[in-house]
Amino acid sequence: MSDLTPFDFSGSQPVSAFRPWFASALEEVVGVDTTRCATSEAYADGFSAGRLAAELESAAERRELEKLVAASACFQPETSDGLAKMIAIAVEEIVRTTVGEAAIDRDVLIARIERAAKIIGESENNRVLFLHPDDFRLLAQAKLPLPVEKDPNLLRGSIRIEHPSGSVEDGIATLLHALREQLGVEGFGK
Repeated sequence: MSDLTPFDFSGSQPVSAFRPWFASALEEVVGVDTTRCATSEAYADGFSAGRLAAELESAAERRELEKLVAASACFQPETSDGLAKMIAIAVEEIVRTTVGEAAIDRDVLIARIERAAKIIGESENNRVLFLHPDDFRLLAQAKLPLPVEKDPNLLRGSIRIEHPSGSVEDGIATLLHALREQLGVEGFGK
């Protein structure tokens, strides 16, 4: 009573190799390759594995960079106070070395003396000019407006005029004092 005819399965293939009879016609009409599904899955798996590898590598590089940044903390700039002291030391050393090696210009020294004497004025009596002993010898024949005495504590090229109301100084020591004052390290390196 049934219209069904028995089917012989003896020549059938395993399911994994199953390919419907219309697959080739479908590929031609629609342009879909049925093997692409497996390729897409493999691509997605490879992409995920590559992304994971890149993230791990990036995390390792980030840790190394953090180590470098931490190690470079010693290269941070000094506070301005420390930097000012370093500049003051360097400049003072250069000036003191240069003054010791350079010849003092006689005309510049005389001009410095005349300028300082004008600041005090002629009305002050008992004015005395102090010079470094080497500068004293350099100016031995010069006509100076004041009596001169030697002061070995003065730097070469520096002068000091003392009078009853105070004193006037000019020269390298005065410039170094002004530099220390500008750098905020007064009293340093005297």
